[in-house]
Amino acid sequence: MLLLLLLAKLLFKWDDSSTGNKICTHFSDVEDLVMTNLTPRTRWEVLPSLPTPRAYSAAVCVDDKIYVFGGCNQMGKPMDAVESFNFETRTWKVLQSLKVKRAQPNALVFNGKIVVIGGCKEMNEPVKEVEVFDPETNEWSELPPVTFSLAFFTVVSHESSIYIFGGMSSHGQCNNITYVLREGKAEWEVCNSMPTQRYAAKAFVCHDQVYVMGGRIFMSPCNAVEIFDVVSGMWDKHPNSLVGRMFPAMVEIRGCIYVIGGLTTDGKFLNDVEVFNTDKKTLTTVTPLQSNRADMSIDKYEKWIIVAGGQGSNGPTNITEIYNTEKDYWSSASHMPTARCAAAAVVSGNKFFVIGGMGMQGPCGNFEVLIFD
Repeated sequence: MLLLLLLAKLLFKWDDSSTGNKICTHFSDVEDLVMTNLTPRTRWEVLPSLPTPRAYSAAVCVDDKIYVFGGCNQMGKPMDAVESFNFETRTWKVLQSLKVKRAQPNALVFNGKIVVIGGCKEMNEPVKEVEVFDPETNEWSELPPVTFSLAFFTVVSHESSIYIFGGMSSHGQCNNITYVLREGKAEWEVCNSMPTQRYAAKAFVCHDQVYVMGGRIFMSPCNAVEIFDVVSGMWDKHPNSLVGRMFPAMVEIRGCIYVIGGLTTDGKFLNDVEVFNTDKKTLTTVTPLQSNRADMSIDKYEKWIIVAGGQGSNGPTNITEIYNTEKDYWSSASHMPTARCAAAAVVSGNKFFVIGGMGMQGPCGNFEVLIFD
């Protein structure tokens, strides 16, 4: 880096004898140019807090609003609270509650509406009801309930269908079921089972394939990488992830799935980063995080991956790191104002929002945004 800056300084400072003008680009300007190409300019801003503090909630962004569903309250109980944040007025609005209280629900945008599915009641009892929120009318409806008693399953949507993978029973038994609910159908359809029984996995859709990554088998990490073809309905098993980990952060960007950090069964926090290339079907390692942690907030913006907060060896952290996917380079951004883990996160435009989470004193309502300038 230093050699590059010195070379740029020499190249951009000279006399133009034909005009008699001296052209000089300052060293600081060149340094800014080089660093901007590696690291983005960002800043944190504190926004009005959530009306209801919570952790393990689900959040999605639709048009000019963020919607937050369920979670755990400060007593550790599942919640039915639903709230929306308006970008224009910068205010929160309390909406009609969920029919069923649920912690760790899934929320996804499907056909212009928000589907809230899964999660668990008290004592880890699975939630079967599937609720649908219409942002245009602020009204609730329902889809057919799931026909199995499982929590912590993985959900994705593709075109006009919703898919469910794996999960855990109230007795702690892992499962490898695959279900699909097709638009207009009255019940869930059973598909070919996933090769590996697991729960709390992550899934990403690329083209007509669903990539199911990691998760847990009982109290141990699962490092399976399996691909479901939605056209043929068949599964393809790929070489396992190199590192078994619980509570990693995962994100897909430009056809590559990044698996970041996490926790081992013996309590070691990780900073390893693996990348699964969906075109080449290869798994490689890249530059690790600068700080070891798990249960972080993560999302993407253009070529950048943002990782904020999480749980480290000293408890919840506010460390923020940004990864340049083109340069394989991690940089440190300014610290998130509130240290926390288990927070919801969404991106809208050039803004990365972190919502609620588990702070030093338990579930919190802090709401902050990282802005890319």
